[in-house]
Amino acid sequence: MGFQKTSVALGEGSMFDEKVEKSILVGNGININFGGKAYSNQFILKRIIFNARAGKYGPLVNDIVSGEMIAILFENFVSIANDIREGKYDAYISGEDVDILEDFKNRYNWRLAHYYEVGLEDWFFILHIYCLLYKELTENQKVLKQGFARMMLDSIYNDGDIQKLYMKMGRPVKKWLLEFDNVFTLNYDNNIEELTHKQVFHLHGDYRTLTHSLDPATLFGYIRKQKGERIEIPKGFKHCFCNALLDFAGDHKYKIALAFEKGEEGFLDLARRCVPEDALPGSISELLDAQSQHPELKFGVQYHFKEFRTLRGELHIIGMSPNNDSHIFKQIDESSIQKVVFYYYSDSEKRKLPIHQEVEYKSAKQLWKSLNVAPKKFNCKYPLPEKAKLSKILTISNSLSCDSISEEELVREVNSIPQFEMKRLCDMVDEELQRQKEEESPQNIDEFLKYSREISRIALRYGILPSALFVHTFMNKKISAKK
Repeated sequence: MGFQKTSVALGEGSMFDEKVEKSILVGNGININFGGKAYSNQFILKRIIFNARAGKYGPLVNDIVSGEMIAILFENFVSIANDIREGKYDAYISGEDVDILEDFKNRYNWRLAHYYEVGLEDWFFILHIYCLLYKELTENQKVLKQGFARMMLDSIYNDGDIQKLYMKMGRPVKKWLLEFDNVFTLNYDNNIEELTHKQVFHLHGDYRTLTHSLDPATLFGYIRKQKGERIEIPKGFKHCFCNALLDFAGDHKYKIALAFEKGEEGFLDLARRCVPEDALPGSISELLDAQSQHPELKFGVQYHFKEFRTLRGELHIIGMSPNNDSHIFKQIDESSIQKVVFYYYSDSEKRKLPIHQEVEYKSAKQLWKSLNVAPKKFNCKYPLPEKAKLSKILTISNSLSCDSISEEELVREVNSIPQFEMKRLCDMVDEELQRQKEEESPQNIDEFLKYSREISRIALRYGILPSALFVHTFMNKKISAKK
């Protein structure tokens, strides 16, 4: 890596014109641009709740926690998050976690009302506090953490839809991305490599790479095999057993990535730094013993921070909040990168980044507009039911969807769905209702609610509030009945 030089003839002589290396780092904002609200924090968390209540996640938590209990945990953890904000658990926090605690307080400077206001990886910090409060959970803490991570990976994966977003990006976006010498991403999806057909460096892992513990050619896989700990990946959940790094501390993620990069030296360093055991994929002593006996084994997968640290020239950043991933900005600050071009989504993001390099701010919205891929907004003015009937529908749909919203929010959401999308979704609902009719009729209220939640899952899959889809389904039925 480094500067690329191009020879240019000038008259009788020639000189080297230095071409500045350009790299790009993308975050989840790019997925939200092309996939809509379905890939926002709010909808990722809502899908977890609905999938859990539908009984989907038992295999991911070894059936030690019921789906309803998972939902209750997420909803009740909001009060713990507020208590953390107010300093009620300061006495439980020590060491490196003190900085994480203060960062949490600074970022959540308002009273949280809903579980989906909490960022994905901040849930791991709340879970960490919860386990400190209830020592009896210590034995199951690693399983719970893995379960949280796998549920999040599944919800982000969104039935595989996230891997299809490149189909919406088009040639202008492909041409723009091909202007960069190196492409880095914090996302787990593989859309950019599908679009550009060039190598993409995943700093936090990706859905196509299995976790090291499933590969017998790695130290972790070998140790697990020797212990007879065979992992059966539940059907349909292979993407949840990838090499993704999720943790409440960016430094933990970086240290683990660095340990894999450095091998034996790296894991000894982790031991010296007292990184929590549950942040590691295996016992350090076991790893070092196995490595000395079998030097041919790999330590594990690589996370490409070495390539990131050696960047020069310009780094363009898009889809990443300046509030997140402090370890990334630390690596940038310590690198030979000369200039950062930061694409912001809102003016609140136009503030000093924690780096010493020159920073140029550009509008992400203007970029997408120039590439003709800016999200379209709709206000369709549907003929809604009269107020009394709409209020009744809202009460029922709020109850069925387990996701209460106001009438004002409902009307806004209903009108934001274009007619072609409304018809497609209502057709999907009809298919689901027909499938349910062909099965046994629900025998009790719990089964009825489970069936209704399948309708909510359709809405959440496509970034629509469930109550809005219930209203559209009702209106669509009325239209169909008139025909």
